[in-house]
Amino acid sequence: MKKILKIVAAVFIVIVVAIVILFQIARYQADANVMVDGVLKMRYGWHIDVKEESKTPIILYQGALVDAKAYLPLAKALSDEQRDVYVIDAPLDLPIFASKQVDKIMIEEQLTEAIVMGHSLGGVVASQVAAGDNRIKGLVLLASYPSKHTDLSHVKFPVLSIRGTEDKVLNQDNWTQALKRLPNSAELEIIKGGNHAQFGYYGVQKGDGVATISADVQQQMVADKVNAIFR
Repeated sequence: MKKILKIVAAVFIVIVVAIVILFQIARYQADANVMVDGVLKMRYGWHIDVKEESKTPIILYQGALVDAKAYLPLAKALSDEQRDVYVIDAPLDLPIFASKQVDKIMIEEQLTEAIVMGHSLGGVVASQVAAGDNRIKGLVLLASYPSKHTDLSHVKFPVLSIRGTEDKVLNQDNWTQALKRLPNSAELEIIKGGNHAQFGYYGVQKGDGVATISADVQQQMVADKVNAIFR
């Protein structure tokens, strides 16, 4: 019996190691030139602290299998309008494993309210968080939409959904159908020339369209729209 248990344990370990290796192979690394001044490395990820009175802070979820560091330039652009930004670094780069992290950050940083933002799968998780926490005062979806199990149609806080015209990763039909799960007041922003990957800095994503604008321009358009809506 002990021999069987040892064999089972060994097989389990091999499977786990193989899964981790496969995740790392599939992972999108942040561009090597991603450098942002004033970023604090925290236990949960990164924090851009404006060090003065902040507008409602933003907590950002990365996309699936994307290095969270890839979103630091976007976080910096968002913070330029006097706003603290927190970037979650999810286990295995999968935001579904960090669904409780917003609550932990808010407790640790003594935040009474926050805006949640998420890219791709990160937006799905951000939607779930927003639906169940009355401290959340806004939601920003980047190339994303709430799942069929998340109904935000009756929320009172502002919701902003942004996607690019050249995004070939986002399922456009699902995105359109999911609009009924957003409030009627939700704002939709279509970035002409933007694609899926350029909400972060991690290079070309498999299956994505070719952007006709730079990542800098795309992310600044996001920051400008967010800061125009959320105070």
